This record gives sequence, structure tokens and C-alpha cells, in this order.
Amino acid sequence: MSLVRTRQRARLRAFVRTTSFAALRATATALLVLAFLSVGTRIYLDRFWAPEPVGSGVSAPPTSLEWLQTVEHMEELEAALEVFRLRHRAYPDALVRLPEDGLVGRRALAFPSYDTPYYYRRAGATFELLPPRY
Repeated sequence: MSLVRTRQRARLRAFVRTTSFAALRATATALLVLAFLSVGTRIYLDRFWAPEPVGSGVSAPPTSLEWLQTVEHMEELEAALEVFRLRHRAYPDALVRLPEDGLVGRRALAFPSYDTPYYYRRAGATFELLPPRY
């Protein structure tokens, strides 16, 4: 009788272990799916349900996707500015010199979908690069 009880307990322990692992795995999968859905929904809503530009020349705030593109463009511009400095021993007076030197394309000089140039200022041995106000 003791052997039967030992086997029953072993089966019960194995069942509990596999059931709790499966529950943990299902919970983790559900959380990942919810996270992806929320991010996807946010990007979709930002991209396709963004407010239209407001009158009098003022544009709507940029979407998340536009900000990601902005960060990418600014990193590309910063790298191009450093290459320009290494080639010419100084930063350019204006960002327009970068495409002339073949370091970036003209599209990288403007904020995505606004066609407004980035703010750039050379300050001696350094520079200041900022996205434009929208």
C-alpha cells in the first residue's frame, strides 16, 4: 500500500509541475501578445488616425513613427557632420554642405513629412543639432 501511495504522490507532483509550468508559459505568452498588440495599435493609431494639420500654418504634433525617423535622421546627420569635420578640419557652416559632399541625401536634411529643415548651428569646435518645431 505504501508503494501505491508513493506512486500516486509522484504522479501528483509531476502533474502539478507540468501544469504550473504550462500555466506560467501560457501567462508569459499572453503578456507578450498583449504587449505586441498595444505597440502595434499605438503605431497604427498614430499613423492612420493622427490629427490633421491645424489652420494658420501650424502643423499637428509628430507621430511616434515620425519621431523614430527623426532620431534616425539626426544620428545619420551627426555621423555625417563628424566625417565632414575629419575631411575638412571644421564643421560645415550649414547642413546643405553635407549632400554636396556626398555624405547624406537631401531628404535627411528635413523633418519627416513636414519639409522643415533641422536646426543646426556651428559653435566653434562643436555643433548644435535639433529637430524643428512643428
